[in-house]
Amino acid sequence: MKNKNIFLKIYIVFVIILAISIIVLYVLGKKERIGYLSDFEINVDKTLEINGLDLERKLKNYLL
Repeated sequence: MKNKNIFLKIYIVFVIILAISIIVLYVLGKKERIGYLSDFEINVDKTLEINGLDLERKLKNYLL
């Protein structure tokens, strides 16, 4: 009976921690993310030109 009581207490604590974690992660997931990567856009053509891969034959050497 003593072991059953201990396991029940551990189970209840585990369920409470799990519920709190799910609630916190849900709230954080709903928040709008603001940061330096929020409006990140990559310009592929400019990147290829800067790296000297703007020609098709040079580019094919790097692609499979």
